[in-house]
Amino acid sequence: MSAAIFNREEFQHPDDGWYQIEPKGTHPNRPAAVDQVIDDTACSAIVNRFNADVDARKLPQGRELLIDHEHFKDQPDQETIAYGWLQRLQNRADGIYGQIRWTDVGQAAVDGGNYRFFSSEYDPKDLVNLGGTPPRVRPMRLDGLTLTNMPNNKGGKPITNRAVARGSHPADAADPRGAQLGAAILIDALAKAEHRSSGGSLASSYLRVMNR
Repeated sequence: MSAAIFNREEFQHPDDGWYQIEPKGTHPNRPAAVDQVIDDTACSAIVNRFNADVDARKLPQGRELLIDHEHFKDQPDQETIAYGWLQRLQNRADGIYGQIRWTDVGQAAVDGGNYRFFSSEYDPKDLVNLGGTPPRVRPMRLDGLTLTNMPNNKGGKPITNRAVARGSHPADAADPRGAQLGAAILIDALAKAEHRSSGGSLASSYLRVMNR
C-alpha cells in the first residue's frame, strides 16, 4: 500500500491562490445549440456583478457561491455536497479568475487530481443575443460553478497542475511518516466522499479509492 501511495503524483495549486474559472473566447455549446462569447464585455459584467452581490450578500448562499460537482445541484435526485465556496472574482487578460474556499471534500478531490476543471453556469435570462447562426450569446452574470473533467468551454487552465512525484519530494524524503500520514488523510477524505455520492458500504468505498 505504501509503495502505491508514494508513487502517486501531487497536483500543484496556483501560487497566488486565484483559479481560472472561465477562459476568454467563443465556445460552442452543442447541447444548447449556441456559441458562448466570453469577451471583455462579458468578463467585466460577470466579475462586477458577482463582486457586488458578494458585498451586498445577495448570492443564494449569502457572500459565497456554492461549488458542487457535475452540476448536481440542478438535479433534484442528487446530493448537493459543497466542494468549495467561490468568494471573489477577478478580470484578467485571459479570462475570469476566482478565489475559492475549499471544503475538506473539495480539497481532497482537487489535491488528488480527481477533478481538474471548472464548468460555469449561466441563466438564459442573463444572456445577450448577439445574432448569427448558430446564435452567439454573451453571458452577463455567473449563476453557478461546478467541478468536472469534461468542461464545455475549452481552453481553460486546469485547477491543479502536475508537480513532482511524492516519492522524490525532499520534504517527503526527510519525513516519510509525515508524508504517509498525509496520504492516509487524503484517502480517508476521498473514501468518505465516494461513500456519500455512491452509497454502499464505507469499506467498499475505501477499496475503490485505494484501487484507483
